[in-house]
Amino acid sequence: YIRGHPGDYARLVGRKWAIFFASWRLGWTQWDWPGGLRGIRRPVDLFSPTSTIGVWLMAPLTLMGLVASFLAPGPSRRWAVLVLLMSAASLATAALFFGYVRQGVLLIPFCLALVATALVAAGRWLADRKDLAKRLALGPSRRLLAILGAVALVLLLIEAWGATANRNYR
Repeated sequence: YIRGHPGDYARLVGRKWAIFFASWRLGWTQWDWPGGLRGIRRPVDLFSPTSTIGVWLMAPLTLMGLVASFLAPGPSRRWAVLVLLMSAASLATAALFFGYVRQGVLLIPFCLALVATALVAAGRWLADRKDLAKRLALGPSRRLLAILGAVALVLLLIEAWGATANRNYR
């Protein structure tokens, strides 16, 4: 089929990979922020939000983390190569067989590690600026820590409240 219909096959692979990367639409918390709770669930697959905000957040940050990992010597570079190999194997599997959101979800922990790498690299770049470095050297104030603690507590209470709400997951 692939040799006989290369154009159709290329379009099919594109659709499969679009479904595969729909895993980046998934969000956090029980409200699936920022993706939301509206979406589709294909047969034998996971729910995928219709909102693409998560893709627009994950894709550039993952790419930035990949570049930052490649620029750093040693373990960071090896991590980037490992993630690329796993991603290539998963994409090849999706191209040859089926494209599922659940296949893409398997790579999310690795992509989130690259996102963290990107955020750390961005933080280091900002800290290299002299004014910010001086302010950060003083450490966070007690007031800032109290505000962050209060925000964390409010978020925890909202999650606890949401867990007791009557939900219909049909």
